Amino acid sequence: MIGLMAVSVAFALSNAVVDDDAAPEPAVFYVLSVPRDRRRPVELVRFVDGRIAERSPLGDDRAFDFGRDGNWLAIVYHSPSEGRRASLWDLATGKRRADNPLTGPEIVSGHRSKLQHPHAVLILDPTGNKAVVSDGYDCGSIDLLTGKRTAFKPPGRAFGNFIRIKSQIGLRLKSGEFAPYLVETDSFGEPVRFEGIAAKWTSYIPGVGLTCNENVNGKHTLMQLSDNSLQPLTESRPVSIAHPGRQIFGELSDRHQFFLFYTPVVDGKTTVVIEDLQTKRELLNQAFEFEPNGFQAADDGRAFLMVDRNHRALYFNRLNQKTTLVDYSILREPNPDNERDRETWLFAIPFFGKAQLPEKGLE
Repeated sequence: MIGLMAVSVAFALSNAVVDDDAAPEPAVFYVLSVPRDRRRPVELVRFVDGRIAERSPLGDDRAFDFGRDGNWLAIVYHSPSEGRRASLWDLATGKRRADNPLTGPEIVSGHRSKLQHPHAVLILDPTGNKAVVSDGYDCGSIDLLTGKRTAFKPPGRAFGNFIRIKSQIGLRLKSGEFAPYLVETDSFGEPVRFEGIAAKWTSYIPGVGLTCNENVNGKHTLMQLSDNSLQPLTESRPVSIAHPGRQIFGELSDRHQFFLFYTPVVDGKTTVVIEDLQTKRELLNQAFEFEPNGFQAADDGRAFLMVDRNHRALYFNRLNQKTTLVDYSILREPNPDNERDRETWLFAIPFFGKAQLPEKGLE
């Protein structure tokens, strides 16, 4: 297809670790294409190794949100012809598992779905059956297999949407407590207070602990308030990573915590470094001729996806050192005069699991 690239990108490699026994693993990601022109369908487009594998029309929906968790993608949307609906996709196969009208009470302050911002939906369990959402005042769950909504209240004023702390999902309350969510009953357990930790904590980072953002000497600084077991530090400290750039934390397949950072662009290149925090071993130090404005990584650090402002994506697999570059701007309608009605919004959605390849050929 004209305009689509699947090429290797030149890079400088230092101390990269390669798994010689790793089986070939395709580079898979999705693009949610939302044209402003209502005559053109919204599509979920599946790319495999830089080529279009499947295009799935989603109808005439325009108000939507989505959440990804492992193998699953949930899209909650409003269709002018069919009303509010929820669909569930298996990202390993690219197939829709369920698509149903939303039933039951409105959730989250009576908004048309609340879902005005990408990633507001949080899928709960490995089977992908359920999702939750909150705006801090109201909460709701959606059974993704039936479309049934359940509304419920948090045990206090909450700070934004649901979050994960270790294996537990819940809400961070304004009081600084954490309210664990009980999946079976759509309710909350007794709020947990982290003794000795200020109420200002805002997030939990795997391998680090509870953190907050502070202004330190005029600089926006991520501060660590607890260790990874959630025990308070004697004194808060900057997250002890001395490298500049954006930061991602996770857990390797050997259960070691890792730290990934990518530097600001220098001479048109972005350097990505992955370090094992337990052994202090550098697993990757590689420069890419790419200027990202979005970056997502696999939970175990084996792959990552970068996207840029020109709607290109760079997918890198650390295990087999494979780099795939895709120009997905081809999904947009030509718009040389920048006409508003001919705009198309494109959202890249990575998949880092084990993919099942399509039986038919690629476009």
